[in-house]
Amino acid sequence: MEEDGTVHAVAEGTATITATANGLSKTCIVTVTQASMSGFGSKATEFSKGSYFVNVELKNANNISMASSAAKALELVGTLEVEEDGSATLTTKWVPISFGSISASIQTLEVYETTKAPQAEDTSNAIAVDSNGYASFAIPSAVKNQDGIYVRVSGQGMPIKPYAFIAIDYEGASDISFVEQSYTVVKGVDKVFKVDLLNNTTATFATTGSELNIKSSDSNSVTVTGVRAGTSTISATSLVSGKKVSIVVTVVDKDALNHAITSAKSILEDANNIYTSASKENLSAAIKAAEAVKNKEESTQAEIDAQVLALSTAKNNLVKNIVLTVNKSALKDMLASAKAINNANGMYLTASFTNLKNAIEAAQIIYNNENATQNEVDTKVLELKNAIDALQKSSISLNQTEATIYTKSGTTTVTFVATVVGDNQNVTWTSSNKAIAKVDNRGVVTAVSEGTVTITAFANGVSANAQVTVKAPSLTLAKTSGVVAVGGKFTIEANSDPSSKITYKTSNKKVATVNEKGVVRGVKKGSAKITVTANGISKTFKVTVKKQTLKLKKSSATVTAGKTIAIKATASPTGNITYKSNNKKVATVSSKGVVKGIKAGTATITVKCNGVSKTFKVTVKKQTLTLKKTSATIKVGKTVKINATASPKGSITYKSNKESIATVSSKGVVKGVKKGTAKITVTCNGVSKTFKVKVK
Repeated sequence: MEEDGTVHAVAEGTATITATANGLSKTCIVTVTQASMSGFGSKATEFSKGSYFVNVELKNANNISMASSAAKALELVGTLEVEEDGSATLTTKWVPISFGSISASIQTLEVYETTKAPQAEDTSNAIAVDSNGYASFAIPSAVKNQDGIYVRVSGQGMPIKPYAFIAIDYEGASDISFVEQSYTVVKGVDKVFKVDLLNNTTATFATTGSELNIKSSDSNSVTVTGVRAGTSTISATSLVSGKKVSIVVTVVDKDALNHAITSAKSILEDANNIYTSASKENLSAAIKAAEAVKNKEESTQAEIDAQVLALSTAKNNLVKNIVLTVNKSALKDMLASAKAINNANGMYLTASFTNLKNAIEAAQIIYNNENATQNEVDTKVLELKNAIDALQKSSISLNQTEATIYTKSGTTTVTFVATVVGDNQNVTWTSSNKAIAKVDNRGVVTAVSEGTVTITAFANGVSANAQVTVKAPSLTLAKTSGVVAVGGKFTIEANSDPSSKITYKTSNKKVATVNEKGVVRGVKKGSAKITVTANGISKTFKVTVKKQTLKLKKSSATVTAGKTIAIKATASPTGNITYKSNNKKVATVSSKGVVKGIKAGTATITVKCNGVSKTFKVTVKKQTLTLKKTSATIKVGKTVKINATASPKGSITYKSNKESIATVSSKGVVKGVKKGTAKITVTCNGVSKTFKVKVK
């Protein structure tokens, strides 16, 4: 016994432990016994605390001598963990199986404490099969003395949930004296394991799972090949002592990783400038990390899978360089347009056309350059456009675009002056019809015959036109005869083309005279001929001189002050008739012979034409208006007529100031509308009277 109170067993027996402090004591009786052994199975096989390999088989629950329909799902070696108190835990390994065309995997065990095939009402303890296929459960104390445990298996793809019996070979169990937990084998790669069976030199080897394949073995070594990813146990059993050694081996599958690395490298080799540098560097780093895991002997499947995922992510995260497609269609079109321009006959000024040629050459270089940028292309398009717009055409203009010349008399020629902008100042002249007009090399056009021609001036491939009209000289008279009164006059209307001086000459000055402006005056009754001459052309105008007569339709009239009347006068021959009042305070007269009364009285209007006079007497009277009655009384709906007299006679109007009480017609008939009083205003030529009407 130690000072801190720890008691160590030395041998079987009983001892009293006394603890004393401050004069007080307490005792404790300790019994030491031999460690107990646990008995398992029908033969009460005893185990000390430890780990053991046991053979297991899945049997039919109703006939444990027969294999279960799911027998192939259970690997034939299990692990038994025995505790000091005699309790034990069995660990089994389950693998996928097939039922015909159906694939299934065990996911759950229902463990029963029965000593015979379980029934539906029996209770059970559900045990889950982990992701690696292992299921561990305690051996119920109630069934320790039988050679196995009743279970019910179920899982994904299972057509039924069969009851079964896990037969356990307790008697053939062997202790696990050595386990290598850290070995890893790559799928498809051979690996040699050496086992230490102490003094034993010969052993047999077996594997508990399908992940490994034993390729070969000798007395104390085994060569295995990884078949598929997963964990399996190699058991080595001494042929001398039966002692066992187990090695837990994890098989990792690097096929996907190898493929991912190859694929990623291929992408990088072919990438060129497709992807951005940063994303390619990221993929390179992922390849490097993946190769490190690939070359690592003890890489776990999780590490391998992580690198496969990392490579996939790096590939998916590759970022393509933005490749801008350069569109040269506009440049192509602009080049075609520019090249189509030629400088035949020096149409364009040399400097501007040279500038265009230089722009075409520069643009063609960019068009042919596969590495040209869009900005360079667009710049050349603009430069070509500007060069085309800046082309300065040679030009030619004329001092006039139309002219008229004459076959004889007047202007028979016209000279055109050409202004040329261009390298060649020589001008060529042509006429569209030399039979009408001809032009010389100085631009002088000469009339030949009547008609119209186009005169064209050419220089530097450009031209200018002018229209020339050739006419015969002419003299036209608006009228060829006229009548004039003795003492009267009129003007002969004559026009000459081209405009020139017109002369006039009378054949008989005693009858009619004519001045240089063509004004003819009648002298005495008779006839004469006026000869009109211009542009070498003469025409005759016949003039007849008659004695002037003047007639008035009426020689007098009466008009009311403020009113008008018209004097109707007829002159023969027709001439200018004038009107004049001798008393404008009584009556006035217009140039048209309209007389207007001003106030009461008389006036004489003198009417004249070419020295002949007539008089027209006008009497102006004051307007009077009288009413026979000035008032009346009528009933509603009844009428009364207003009797009005105007002197001189004129139009009389009537108007009611209250039509809601009494109305009045244009004839002066008043009608009562409703009770009341209204006033009717009677008017004639500015004179008004009032008629009062009362309606009852």
